[in-house]
Amino acid sequence: FLEAAATAPETCVSDLPVLSPAERAALLFEWNDTEAPASAASRAPLVHELVAEQARRQPEALAVAASRESLTYGELAARAGSLARFLGRIGVGPEVRVALCAGATVHRVVGSLAVLLAGGAYVLMDPEAPPERLAFLVADSGAAAVLTERSLAGRFGSCAVPLIELESGEGAEVGSWPIS
Repeated sequence: FLEAAATAPETCVSDLPVLSPAERAALLFEWNDTEAPASAASRAPLVHELVAEQARRQPEALAVAASRESLTYGELAARAGSLARFLGRIGVGPEVRVALCAGATVHRVVGSLAVLLAGGAYVLMDPEAPPERLAFLVADSGAAAVLTERSLAGRFGSCAVPLIELESGEGAEVGSWPIS
């Protein structure tokens, strides 16, 4: 920048190049090479992949604890996997958003992991928000379903998407997540 200003002092500051030609080429072409395929080996593992790996290595290790509840990695993987299969059956996958409204409980972790396993994206919602705000957020985000705790289900009475209670699958067979 300073070299260009000294070379052409009559040039407006806004017209002076900020980058050298080599820096400009690196920024525009080398670092922006979107044609290069991303391989699984070259990327960092995703959170649900890390949880699955830990569940395979140490299924009895503590994974999450909140309030008076806790889950081992094996339990977390089983519950999240069961819910993920259910979410897949109702259409959750890439580009599909799921609203997730749960307190600081193991259910929030199970729900978020399940959505990721199903290939979707979750929209985390504040359980303290007024029902009107929750309904607006569900509609505005384009969520295909709402995952919530049983104690919060009544706050979604006006939503037009399936409501899934996170506790519904506890102790149940795989795929038994009822929609309220």
